[in-house]
Amino acid sequence: SLMDALEEMNLDEEYDVLGPTQFVTTNVTRSFTLGLTVSGRLVAGNIAPGDRLLILPVGEVATVKALEVANEGAPCALAGDCAVSLGLQDIDPDFVSTGSVICDPEKPVPIVTKFSAQIVAMPGMSRPMLQGDRLLLHAGAFNEVATLSKFIELIEKGGKKDGSKPKRPRFINSGQSARVEITLDRPCVLQKFSESKLLGRFMLRFGGRTVAAGVVLDILEVALPLNAEGL
Repeated sequence: SLMDALEEMNLDEEYDVLGPTQFVTTNVTRSFTLGLTVSGRLVAGNIAPGDRLLILPVGEVATVKALEVANEGAPCALAGDCAVSLGLQDIDPDFVSTGSVICDPEKPVPIVTKFSAQIVAMPGMSRPMLQGDRLLLHAGAFNEVATLSKFIELIEKGGKKDGSKPKRPRFINSGQSARVEITLDRPCVLQKFSESKLLGRFMLRFGGRTVAAGVVLDILEVALPLNAEGL
């Protein structure tokens, strides 16, 4: 069933406080206390004032001037903290936007143009998904146009009973799970689901409706930061 397939993906959130810093920007504003302020989710690692962090996909480095957790000044923020806001300096405001991923410059998150994935088609689709379909991919806090560039195989619960090699599907129906390759129109920051459950999952939308949920299995093609000179 659809629920069985989603459960097999194991989408429960996990926060790695000691891992490399990864922060997903959901809002960019200016405040009296923090100046240029990015708010969002600290999905891994920890952040303190004075930290130098990489802004992706643009590839510029900024300094954390101060931060707040749940609207209160704090000496640091840890992965899993609610309502984290960072005051940034040494960065052009035009280089920071909703969907930016802020991370450790020594361990940057990949900037991806093509990846393999496992997807589960949602019930109630108006038609099957076809190879070559163009959909809206939503991951983290960004949306980007994506193409279902290759269907690899349908995934049957428990695997094939006769041990034969699965056939490549011509289409994917509601409730079916499949391995596919996805190509993005523009580079986006993603990570393998095995390395980050929060940066490695996504939704596919068409006509304003969610038609599939998925996880990133492997990164196939990457791009340089938009401003490589910022590194």
